[in-house]
Amino acid sequence: MTPGMVMPGLLGGPGGLRLLGPGYAGRLATLRAGGALAADASGAFRPVAANQPRFQGPAGRLLVEAAGGNAIRNPRMEGAAVGSQLGAGASLPSFWATVISLGLRIGVMDVGSEDGLPCMDLRLYGTPTATGAVRLSMEAANAAAAQGQGWTLSCFLRLLAGNLGTSVARTQIVERSGGGGFLTSTTGPAMAPGPGALAGQRSVHQHSVALAATTQVTPEFTLSVEGGVALDVTLRLGAPQLEAGGRATTPVLPPAGQPGVAARAADQPSWTPQGGLGGAGTVLLRALLPATNALADQGLLQLDDGTDGNRLALLNPAGGTALRALAQAGGATLASLALGEMTPGVPFRLGLAWSATGLAACLNGGVVAGATAALPGGLGRLLAGHAAAALDRAANGEIEAIEHRPVRLPDAALQALTAAA
Repeated sequence: MTPGMVMPGLLGGPGGLRLLGPGYAGRLATLRAGGALAADASGAFRPVAANQPRFQGPAGRLLVEAAGGNAIRNPRMEGAAVGSQLGAGASLPSFWATVISLGLRIGVMDVGSEDGLPCMDLRLYGTPTATGAVRLSMEAANAAAAQGQGWTLSCFLRLLAGNLGTSVARTQIVERSGGGGFLTSTTGPAMAPGPGALAGQRSVHQHSVALAATTQVTPEFTLSVEGGVALDVTLRLGAPQLEAGGRATTPVLPPAGQPGVAARAADQPSWTPQGGLGGAGTVLLRALLPATNALADQGLLQLDDGTDGNRLALLNPAGGTALRALAQAGGATLASLALGEMTPGVPFRLGLAWSATGLAACLNGGVVAGATAALPGGLGRLLAGHAAAALDRAANGEIEAIEHRPVRLPDAALQALTAAA
């Protein structure tokens, strides 16, 4: 599979070496210690083998994510008694449980897959005995947690039959004490499931552990209901995921028939040219970040000597939409350039140019930001979609195109190339 379209002007100019783009995927070494999922052109998730690039979506951009995991042991929802009505948890998947039903009947209608995602069809029907929330715990063994730690809970939800009426579906993260006692909780955004494809209907809930007494967190699916108001709705719940960090990444699943905490290794696309990157050069790229990250920087590019002590980097700092260029030598920051704001889900163009006398960078043809400084020497490696040698500041997004030029382009050229349509 090859990447999709790239922008005229950014790639293809004289003197540039394409590292990523149609027909040039092999120039980046791609390492990942294990398989992972990526969405194809239709939006369905497909497996990608270890050490293979993950080209995602209609545009075929390279997906780059940090290492991640899923603390829900049974996101495949195996072990449910299909066709049964809930009774003391017997019809739910292994490691799942009903916390509160409020008198509603809950039927497991089917367990299967859609769009490459494991899913379970639940029918909730009857007349609630009270106003409140029906709650399903998606994991019986609570994940270990500590104050200040970030967790993200996500799931896919599709409407199959009936309607929610006044009811609202959400996810919930519950903080618990060492003995499993309830301490506090937060609920995610209201879901509005429709009949469309499951893969296009993902809800994400980010939570930072609030209390010092918290040692565990529990992921739940909830449905708020009104007492005395009849309900009959069938929902398809897919690929629930509880992961550490400030944003959702691609689904992580244990092998079929082997429920357990699952992990995904980091993507490691890199380029190490013979003789290094030299004392001057320009890198141009186009990328897309689907979301911001509340807790960690999202890296786009790093040029380094194999460490973070000497590096040039492009990144999206934690908690916002800003983009910055960074230069460090001997572990000290020489320059930190504000480049402007990106819009989540919208592609953008960046240019980074350096020489012995300083650094310059430009976003989408805007004002060129620059700094005069003696930049680090010995730069010999390009990391795509990262801004840390430890690979823990990944883009968790998509890199569409990268071009390297062995000369420091003038500011006007940097503007023109990053502004090209």
